[in-house]
Amino acid sequence: MTAIQLHFVQKGSRIDDVGVDGNIGVRVNYVEAPLLLRYTAPVPGPVKPYLIGGPFAAYRTSCRITSEIASLNCDADILRDNEFRVRDLDYGAAVGAGIDFPLGPLTGTASLRFTRGFRDLIADERTRNQTIQLLAGVRF
Repeated sequence: MTAIQLHFVQKGSRIDDVGVDGNIGVRVNYVEAPLLLRYTAPVPGPVKPYLIGGPFAAYRTSCRITSEIASLNCDADILRDNEFRVRDLDYGAAVGAGIDFPLGPLTGTASLRFTRGFRDLIADERTRNQTIQLLAGVRF
């Protein structure tokens, strides 16, 4: 089975050794669309475990860069002039496991996922997103 989903997620990174005291933190909000293949184990009983995996694409909706000195929106002129641009698009892979369970007339679901971005968050910086996601929901 294949599942297409749409998530609002917040990811971030910390950059050390940028020539200033301390470090720089980057917090980015994305609309993320994973395309996941799903394998449901054929086990008896009402609880159905499953494995998921596949690619994702994410589009940046907002971003903040923080340091001990200041906090700036990623689109601030000072950042663009210094070519410290956070990319608008991220892509990578997600893998995980979960369970479906009866919830009255509906089906409850819970999953744990690991995602890893394949693209550097900032050009010429080794800063890639990776997250652990805990998701819970109801299917109609």
